[in-house]
Amino acid sequence: MTEEITQTQNSSQIETQEQIKQVKVFYFDHNDDFFSTHKIPLLIKVNENVFNGFIKLKWNGRSMYYIFSGNNYIKIWKDKKDNILVYVSNVKIREEFYRGTSEIVFGDGIKYDSESNILDCGFVKIKLEGFELYNMLLKLEPELINPTFAVICNKLI
Repeated sequence: MTEEITQTQNSSQIETQEQIKQVKVFYFDHNDDFFSTHKIPLLIKVNENVFNGFIKLKWNGRSMYYIFSGNNYIKIWKDKKDNILVYVSNVKIREEFYRGTSEIVFGDGIKYDSESNILDCGFVKIKLEGFELYNMLLKLEPELINPTFAVICNKLI
């Protein structure tokens, strides 16, 4: 009977470990322009707040997600190795017109544990390794934390 309990505990530990996906995060100093004809609006709703941004569509399938809070923004995308790359800056003029459809992301129910660096997307848990994304946003622009995690969970994982 103790052997059966041990096997059940081991199976449970393996299932828990399999549910946590490890993702590397890097800060990439990648300043670029906002002048592209291949952009669509991005709206992110977290709780009762709506955040604006846009998606710069790339032909190679690696789209870049821009999320704004005032004049500050974060750009977040994946590289060919599925690492998450981030860049933070500000912009003075941000008036743009869009046509067509928009992308809408919902971020309710997403939880982050800053001690373990685990992002719980609901359907998967992600251990963010490398660059301290949460701490940087907490110090520079806390308003961007929730919409950034919503994009990671819904678009980059």
